[in-house]
Amino acid sequence: MSPSRHLSSWRLASLAPFSSISALTRATTRPFSCRTPVRADAPSHSSPIRNALKFYSVTVQANGGTNATCLQLAASDVRGTARLYRNGQNRGDNRLYWHDMATSACEVRVNKVDSVLAQLQIPEVNLIKMDVQGFEAVALRGMQDTLDRSARLIILSEFWPSGIQQTGENPVSMLRSLADKGFQIFHLARGGRLMPVSDYEQFARSYTGRRYTSVVAAKGVDVRKLLERS
Repeated sequence: MSPSRHLSSWRLASLAPFSSISALTRATTRPFSCRTPVRADAPSHSSPIRNALKFYSVTVQANGGTNATCLQLAASDVRGTARLYRNGQNRGDNRLYWHDMATSACEVRVNKVDSVLAQLQIPEVNLIKMDVQGFEAVALRGMQDTLDRSARLIILSEFWPSGIQQTGENPVSMLRSLADKGFQIFHLARGGRLMPVSDYEQFARSYTGRRYTSVVAAKGVDVRKLLERS
């Protein structure tokens, strides 16, 4: 279950700049960095993905997002290009690493979230939402400055240990690195319940194979008060 489905049962209060990084329908790995929404999507020679930017732009306009900027980028820990491997049966399963469900691939531009936010002159964010099919640890490595500068920050992320391992990263190390930066780690359970996570290894072992869940990492905020049940 993606973090978005959990998030639908919450009311977010007093959160201003935020960043969303997702692999969604007709889209790719995308940073969404904003004061109010700034959405970025990876480019492609494929018309469905290319059309996604148009759909997002129309959505922003329809919702009065006058200070929103749409970009075509994929979130990573480097600037350059990468191969995006697409799942023809599941448009929400596009990944920036090879996987056995891939049916095609295309080249996309990638960049660090730190670099994108610097270009947009956004010094800090309050909310980061990630769902990038196991690429979370790599994306996080590209936003270390942002994590350090943002005094009040909530990270809402899918947590798929097997996917993280497929990128060459360690899911336990990912959680520990956030804790080392002062974040409290919570399991976002069904019904929107927040359960503190202290044993990262045991937590990761609970989700093997294609099993995944959602986590919340909070720094400088009482997340249980800020995210009120609607």
